[in-house]
Amino acid sequence: MPDEAELAGYLAELLGTGTGAASPADSVDAGCPKPATEPLPPGCPAWLTPVFAVVILHLGKLRFAVPGCQLHEAERIEGTRLPEAGTGPALGALVMAGRSWSVVDTARLILPDHKRGSRYQWLVPVRGSGMALACDGVSESGPVPVAQVRWRRQRQSRPWLLGMLTGDHACPLLDAEALIADLIQSR
Repeated sequence: MPDEAELAGYLAELLGTGTGAASPADSVDAGCPKPATEPLPPGCPAWLTPVFAVVILHLGKLRFAVPGCQLHEAERIEGTRLPEAGTGPALGALVMAGRSWSVVDTARLILPDHKRGSRYQWLVPVRGSGMALACDGVSESGPVPVAQVRWRRQRQSRPWLLGMLTGDHACPLLDAEALIADLIQSR
């Protein structure tokens, strides 16, 4: 398992330097609010509003923010045995709240050569996908102004990594829909 310094370096490399805008998102989630009348910086995803809620996913000591409008309610699965991962990030199916979800080993999907497997304690379903991200913990951060996001300039590689939240919530901001699309495309 990589140490915290290696992971921080990896994320810093992906985020790059500078504060330029990213390319626009390709899709709009029906569950996300429509943009407000205030102008947003160029390159923001179409579903983003000037102030938006994020859910913080914990993977060990690392934290990742995901727009709350892209997620269903998180479900605690502590004590539930997840299938062991093979070579990819898919862990198999699990029934939650009467619905079957394909469980994703989030650490393996986001961080190369990293595997958490059956030790996860939470599942967070991604709206409209039939998939749930497995993580160690979940917390809400409250409203985040769009001005507190340092957008990635280039998103050809890892298009799901939108940028970095700054200030009190400093952590990478992920687009869960793009993350799932990247997983499906790589199968």
